[in-house]
Amino acid sequence: MTHLGSSFQISHSLVSRALKLKRLSKAEKKKRTTNQAERSALKLKKLCKAEKKKRTTNQAERSQIKRQKK
Repeated sequence: MTHLGSSFQISHSLVSRALKLKRLSKAEKKKRTTNQAERSALKLKKLCKAEKKKRTTNQAERSQIKRQKK
């Protein structure tokens, strides 16, 4: 819920999502939702991927510099 002035207004997108989840089976709900541990694992995986890409870029840059020096 969001607070606006002196009245509380319900976030319609939040209600819509809650209603969709309510209608789903337990298996389907589990497939569509993540818990804190799963979110942390996904975040860590993304960070590792970004770090690997950064290292690869640095290696490519170093190779290019070496070629330019020759």
